[in-house]
Amino acid sequence: MARASLRSRLTIVISGLILAAGLVFSAVAYMEVRRALERAGGDRLHAVATELSNLLTQSVTAGIRDTQELATKPDLRAALKATGNGPVAVPESMAAYVKRTKGSAAWLLRPDGSVVVAEPADAKLTHAPHASDEAVGPLVPVGDAIGFTLSAPLGGVGGEAPPEGYVVVRRISSGSGGGAIERLIGAGTNFKIGNADGSVWTDLSKPVDAPRAQIGRGTIRFVDAAGEARLGTAVAIAQTPWVVWLAMPRATVLQ
Repeated sequence: MARASLRSRLTIVISGLILAAGLVFSAVAYMEVRRALERAGGDRLHAVATELSNLLTQSVTAGIRDTQELATKPDLRAALKATGNGPVAVPESMAAYVKRTKGSAAWLLRPDGSVVVAEPADAKLTHAPHASDEAVGPLVPVGDAIGFTLSAPLGGVGGEAPPEGYVVVRRISSGSGGGAIERLIGAGTNFKIGNADGSVWTDLSKPVDAPRAQIGRGTIRFVDAAGEARLGTAVAIAQTPWVVWLAMPRATVLQ
């Protein structure tokens, strides 16, 4: 009878230990699965941000080519060499560029950065190139919108001689492109483009606040202003001093 009772107690104890071990294993497995899902979701988020970065690079590259083409126009070089005390007439090619590019402005600069002529005449230059190979400037606020400059040297290409001057054009980012990207990727997505130094951010239509996260390499976990856990990632945009930022709710990533 005593042996039977002992056997019963041992069975109960062993069963309890097995149950406890099973519960621990289940909890560990659950956490491992969640971590795996988060890593996979973070990788997907980073891949999408990288693709957006590549698309933005293609768009900027097209703008650089347009600016370099403008720099080859003979009337710009003629305006640089104009003498006399009167104002320099706006080169026709520069005026045509501004006319066909909505919201743009253009400047012809001497090698020291001083302005020869601007179109429109009252346009204020927000960024002058610091080197002949600096093609894209930082993002800057322009009223309620965001602008950036593209520049190209006149002459001096290939290092054979210093540039005779520069042509600088400013383009304005406007529209609802950022919102369309967020809707395409999924609910709760947050898309921004900013200067790599963190000074200015935009959703492609207006200035916006910087991400609340400390931006670094790879995908990071952070909590937004509403207290929601999120995953975010930043990817540099080639040929520019900009980065693209993409963030999603952590709960969405784990689904």
